Amino acid sequence: MASTCLSETIGEDVAAQLKEFRSQSEGYLPELIFAPTPSYVGSHYDGFHRAVYATVVALAHGGEKCLRINLLPNMVSPADIRYLREICQDFGLEVTILPDYSDTLDGGSWADYHRIPEGGTPLYDIRNMGQAAATIEFSNFLEPEVSAGNYLAKTFDVADHHSGIPVGVEATDGFMHLLEQYSLRSIPDKYVQERGRLLDAYVDGHKYVFRKKALVFGDVDFAVSIGVFLAEIGMIPILCTAGKARNLKAKVEPFLEKALEYQVFEGMDFVAMEEIAEKITPRYFSWQQ
Repeated sequence: MASTCLSETIGEDVAAQLKEFRSQSEGYLPELIFAPTPSYVGSHYDGFHRAVYATVVALAHGGEKCLRINLLPNMVSPADIRYLREICQDFGLEVTILPDYSDTLDGGSWADYHRIPEGGTPLYDIRNMGQAAATIEFSNFLEPEVSAGNYLAKTFDVADHHSGIPVGVEATDGFMHLLEQYSLRSIPDKYVQERGRLLDAYVDGHKYVFRKKALVFGDVDFAVSIGVFLAEIGMIPILCTAGKARNLKAKVEPFLEKALEYQVFEGMDFVAMEEIAEKITPRYFSWQQ
């Protein structure tokens, strides 16, 4: 349940109202989770992470630790989530992915209409997130007060690892090494082979992409992850984000330190991006094309 501009503006205590409503329901209600959405600030990025955080705070509990990990994958595609689950399974790891919309947003066609698609993260798994050995959260820029991984670490002593979305060789290596650490297994050979083929593709394509400039627009975690990948293959990333993060350029420097050159812009819209694109490629750029 998300609050609205009106309830936030007048200062309604939605959480208290929800608690009273539940107390009068005699146990017939499903789980109801309140995610505050402060008025006039933030974006879908902030709302997404607030919802994940609120879900963990409302449902997770502690207990005896087990060889299980939590994976908070950020806003990636349903296919990405399926692949991440496959990777964890190949390491022999049990994983709780939150949120898991790989089936709910990307299922097959139905013969009959379903109000709610099958799939999602089971409630049982969310409740047991406090018993996991570690949480891997794909975000380097999430504030601690809305980080579900940070909450699990402080409340239930679950090891918390933050990393960028694993795009490219270096970022994926970091993710794989974490899975090695918690599974006590070596990287499966099929991923070693995939890595080798990717490096071979890097070598083949280097002469075509080296020193080319690329304009990347998106939320900060996505934009920086793509920027790191572009720098990895020798391109010059021009990163643009719609939101404003204080001193973002300084924050991304550790992740783009290997880039030959890069630029970072905050609070962008498409008009401002068009102006930037015309400056960096004046002879070739045409928005209409």
